[in-house]
Formats: sequence, C-alpha cells, structure tokens
Amino acid sequence: MKKLVSLKLAAQNVPTKIENARHYVTAMTGNPSFTTPIPALASITTAVNNLETAYNSALAGGKVLTAIMHDKEVVLDNLLVQLSHYVEAAANGSETIILGAGMEVRAQAGGRRTTGFAVQKGGMAGELKLSTTHVKNNAYVWEMVLDPLPDETTAVDPTHTWTQMGITTKSSFIKGSLEIGKKFWFRVANIGKDGQSAWSDPLPKIVFE
Repeated sequence: MKKLVSLKLAAQNVPTKIENARHYVTAMTGNPSFTTPIPALASITTAVNNLETAYNSALAGGKVLTAIMHDKEVVLDNLLVQLSHYVEAAANGSETIILGAGMEVRAQAGGRRTTGFAVQKGGMAGELKLSTTHVKNNAYVWEMVLDPLPDETTAVDPTHTWTQMGITTKSSFIKGSLEIGKKFWFRVANIGKDGQSAWSDPLPKIVFE
C-alpha cells in the first residue's frame, strides 16, 4: 500500500504550524527528490512570515487582529496542503522520500471507518445521544471538545484538545451533564480486530434544555 503524507494541521496551534512549515522548507531545499516544488518554497516562506507577523500582533488581543491572523493561517494551510500533494506525487508511495521532506507518514487505519454518525438531543436537560452505524464485533470510542475545534482556536492552549468520553460495545452513547447553551463537537471511531479506524468527521451540537 502506498504511503501518504500526514500534515495534522487541525491538531497544530499557530506557533507549531510555523515551526513545521519552516522545517519542510529546510528539508526540501536542495533535496534532489523535490526539484520543482509546487507551490514554490519561497511562497511557503512568505506565507509563514506573514502568519508569524499576524500572530505576534494578535497576541495583543482584538477581534480585527485575530481575524487577520486567521486569514494568514488559512493561506498557509492551503499552501501546505498543495505541497503535501506534490510530495506524495514525487514520493510515489515511498516512505523514505516523504520523511525526507520533513513530513510525517499517515498511519493506516486499522478498521472500517464509522458511518452514519449522528448527535441528537437526549431525554433530559443537558443530555445528548450519539449514535453510529453498528459494525459486528466492533467497539466504539467516543470523544468531545468544547467549541471551537482545536484547529480553530487562537489561544496557545495545549489543554484545548479532544477528550475521551468512553469506549462502548454498543454503537450509541449517552452524554449527560453538559452545560446548557454551550456548543460542543463530537467524533467517534470504531475498534475492530485490525485496530482503531479513522475518526468520523466532527459534528457540532448546541446543548438545549
């Protein structure tokens, strides 16, 4: 099976993203495996510098400066995704070449990805019911995070991460005692004989009475 790139942009705060992007540029500069990077490495460097400047300005606070920083982050994210596609094409499945670009190799999912994931209001105030398609002989791991998603937060806060709610043998899960009026995000993965699958796409839900 061909190896693919894993950028994990959603899990990175801005300083980490800046550091990693510069690492990719350094690793690929003069590397014979990457003769004509797309986009050009100079474009990546410019986007990194612009994001760093915007990030430092946003530390002073203010919605306008934070919005500017978000815009610069989106620009860099898009360029890095394009660069990862170039690296995958150049590597043609070679793990060594991907690692030579300073990037990580995507782990192979160990089970069938969950489908039919849904989040609904529960029977009591502050309660939600999560469900997914049942897969025979599988277990399910459920996670949540308070809005915003970790990749959307501007704070350098390592505590703002996904939290495991539990592991069940049933394809449904009840989460209670949630704060009314708050918005949460949820995701699920199944665990089969080959290991844990990829996570479902996260779903948002505002808790009502």
